[in-house]
Amino acid sequence: MPWIHAINETAAAEFAEDVLNPMHPDKFRTLGKRIGLKPGQRVLDVGAGRCGPARILARQYGVRVTAVEPYEPFLNAARERVEAGGLSGQFEFVQSAGADFEIEPERYDAAMCIGATWAWGGLGGTLSALSPGVRAGGHVVAGEVYRTPGSSETGAVPLTSVIDSFEEAGLAVVCLIRSTTDDFDTYHSVQATSLLDWIDAHGADEEVERWRREAVARFAAPNFGWALIAARKG
Repeated sequence: MPWIHAINETAAAEFAEDVLNPMHPDKFRTLGKRIGLKPGQRVLDVGAGRCGPARILARQYGVRVTAVEPYEPFLNAARERVEAGGLSGQFEFVQSAGADFEIEPERYDAAMCIGATWAWGGLGGTLSALSPGVRAGGHVVAGEVYRTPGSSETGAVPLTSVIDSFEEAGLAVVCLIRSTTDDFDTYHSVQATSLLDWIDAHGADEEVERWRREAVARFAAPNFGWALIAARKG
């Protein structure tokens, strides 16, 4: 069976421009505007997936992207989509785990890790890894889950703690974009549809069915939030 996270995101192209996170594609356009991306600037995207957000930024702002992704089928899909969009001249692809990729000091105008901070063991390690690769005045961006107020879940920290992690790393937070209920509904719809389509095509599978049930249950269980946070390097 393929990697479960590849299965549960297969409908993302139809629903949300290959954005493999609970966020409307327009919010990535807003991100680029808020951090002042300009044509020719360099953006590092670690855990790039199928390059949904990166392609949005490349089309909208003319940036040049280094896309780092360990999962070969995602990287191959990204190459196809970038070529189909006429953006090949703006992309460099690297198949690598985030922690294994050597980040050249001060090479990038922005470095981002969207929904994949586990690559460095969590948000703190991610910020420590990305920050040296960003020039002074550039931005470090992370997409991160957080625990909503009143939730008893223990799998995430409050949003205030996420923001504090940036500030403690010497990065001044300048932009916060949160997912809405509609964003989460679309994301869970993508997962529920993808998993059911896989079952229809391949037959019953206990693990896939468990993930499908969990995706459906999340429609009514908003215990977590998700946000894009951008911070400027001094």
